[in-house]
Amino acid sequence: MTDSSSSSFENLFLRLKELSNEEITSLVRDLENEEKRLSKKRRNLHRQIDSLKTYISRKFLKKLNTEMEEKLLVRVAEMLTTPLRSIPMEVLSEEKEVDINVPDDFSKLDFEELEKIYHDLRREEAKVSYRRRVIQGKIDILKSEIIARLESTLEIPDKTTEDLIKRISKILSSKGF
Repeated sequence: MTDSSSSSFENLFLRLKELSNEEITSLVRDLENEEKRLSKKRRNLHRQIDSLKTYISRKFLKKLNTEMEEKLLVRVAEMLTTPLRSIPMEVLSEEKEVDINVPDDFSKLDFEELEKIYHDLRREEAKVSYRRRVIQGKIDILKSEIIARLESTLEIPDKTTEDLIKRISKILSSKGF
């Protein structure tokens, strides 16, 4: 999604009551497709991160009893065990996706290059995860609007809340949700 498509979604949410059920359903479908794409990208980033961590662990941490400098050893250990530092909101909310060039053969790279790739992958994974959560929130809002519309059109007999939830779930499942 580009910045303009993101702002157009924001405008749609502002005028949600004006949209038809079909328009909302179409938006949900589009958002679910984007969420699936981001989930796939996130899984791929995780695979790359895990592969890089495994390589770094094998290459550098097994040199504990060798000539490896203590400073480098500390950097490797910190890199592999430190949780991702907070990423500024302006970075998380960037719409532009970054394709990180991860070579198939890590053996040709020195530690600084490996470290840069590792941090780039983790930063991109954090951005993708953030955007995915935002999309999931939008989907929830749209589905809530559909439920509210369905509830307002139903003649609700004097039944328990559980029965009502079952009816709404049945209606939504028949509509493809």
